[in-house]
Amino acid sequence: MSISGIYKIVNKKNKMFYLGRSIDIEKRFTRHIYELRKNSHHCDFLQMAWNKYGENYFEFVIIKQGLTKAEATLLEAAYLKKI
Repeated sequence: MSISGIYKIVNKKNKMFYLGRSIDIEKRFTRHIYELRKNSHHCDFLQMAWNKYGENYFEFVIIKQGLTKAEATLLEAAYLKKI
C-alpha cells in the first residue's frame, strides 16, 4: 500500500531542504534518488547540493502522511508560504 502526503529531502550539512508532495512517497523518493544520481533532477539547487555534498548528506523525511491529493496540495502550499 502506498503512503501519500508531504515529504522533504534534507541536506544534513546545512539543513536546507526540498519540500514535496506525492500520492506514493516511497515511489517518489526512489525517483528523486534516480534523477539525482543521474545528475538530471528538475531542481537545480537540490542537484547542485547533491553533487557538492554527496548522497550520504541527504535524508528523506515524511512530514505528514495519509493525505488525499487535494489535502497534500493545500498543505504543501501552506508550508511553502510559511517558509
